[in-house]
Amino acid sequence: MEQENYPSFLQRREQLQQQIKAFGAASLTDEQNLEFLLSYGIKSDPRPMAHALIREFGSLKRVMESSIGALASVEGVTDQAAQFLYLISQAQRAVYDPQRTRKPLVLKTPRQWTDTLKRLYINEPLETVRVAYLNQNYTLLRVVVICRGEPMAVSPSNRLILESAMANPNNAYAILMHNHPHCDAIPSEPDLDYTSQIKYVFRSAGVTLLDHVIVGDQNTAYSLRLAGDLSWQIPDEEEKTSPR
Repeated sequence: MEQENYPSFLQRREQLQQQIKAFGAASLTDEQNLEFLLSYGIKSDPRPMAHALIREFGSLKRVMESSIGALASVEGVTDQAAQFLYLISQAQRAVYDPQRTRKPLVLKTPRQWTDTLKRLYINEPLETVRVAYLNQNYTLLRVVVICRGEPMAVSPSNRLILESAMANPNNAYAILMHNHPHCDAIPSEPDLDYTSQIKYVFRSAGVTLLDHVIVGDQNTAYSLRLAGDLSWQIPDEEEKTSPR
């Protein structure tokens, strides 16, 4: 039976490949994209598995955010397929990790740091609070994960943030980040209140809070600084373009 399906499976993969080459992956549905990926990870017709995964998780994004255990728990999905998809999602996150660049990464504008740092949340299913630290020349030093957990259940520790701020004497600026895994990037009232409060924790360590970036479920991002919500903390342009 498998031998009969194998030629049609290869032919189907070739058709999808040609469509991607001609029109891009966006021309495929989530289920077709998943089918195409799975065709390289399993040796049988991937269509039933792709259909089952989309039916269970609702979208390709949610599939790629899921753990191996969650993927393998879907009826008809093999351990091999679950591991294959999980490895792809982790590789994608590694590719877009700004800390993996070989040359110093300078982030001087809200657009630069928002577009760069939001990539850290690709395939991130949990609400995760991070802080990016820059030196006086706005060069990225490191990104610290403060906490992660289920959406609406994350409570960042001021002590951990203070410790991370004081860990490196070269920390001059901080960009606070967190994500809304299942909704848009618009800040909630608690988000705004927390930002107003946490700036003093950074300040006590001699670090200036530049921005609070929120990443939504479609990898959209909201910069409080760009929106004008951080006017109380933004250095003027003369300060901003020269080392302090």
